[in-house]
Amino acid sequence: MLLVIVISTPSMNYLSLFFVLLLLISCNKKTHEFEAQVLAGKVNNEEWILEMGTATLLTKDSFPDSLSLRLYAESFSNPCDSNLSYTRDYVYTTLPADTGLYTYSFDFISHRGSYAIFEHQATGIRHTAIKGAIEIQEIDTINQFIRGRLDIRYDAKNCINGNFQVEYCR
Repeated sequence: MLLVIVISTPSMNYLSLFFVLLLLISCNKKTHEFEAQVLAGKVNNEEWILEMGTATLLTKDSFPDSLSLRLYAESFSNPCDSNLSYTRDYVYTTLPADTGLYTYSFDFISHRGSYAIFEHQATGIRHTAIKGAIEIQEIDTINQFIRGRLDIRYDAKNCINGNFQVEYCR
């Protein structure tokens, strides 16, 4: 919420308007602190470091031109297998299938937005994070990888930040 106090003297109106506009611009600026490290942090209050990930193009009508991104703290011999048997917590998100910076947010009135899910394997509990951003820097369809960086957080027990390169599954 923004409270604006307008001074009503004629000589001060322009100055007041300038400060209000400056405040609005600075409040709307979205910056993200991407760490210069391999994607790491905490999931379910345990240390978590990316070992492997996958990105898959979604073809459903509800997600046109979107990627499903799954990030794991363990390795698999065939990461593009749709029947992976994972044992550790992982992070899941969907995003546009194009390079760029995408911020996470959610409109609780329209029930639309972007988010990431922290999946706790042992308990089945999911935490939905709507704070942060993901930047897709490269989509290489020839060498089959996607490179980017991520800063996403639910709370102090579920937050990851850093760079990633994952396999692009077809």
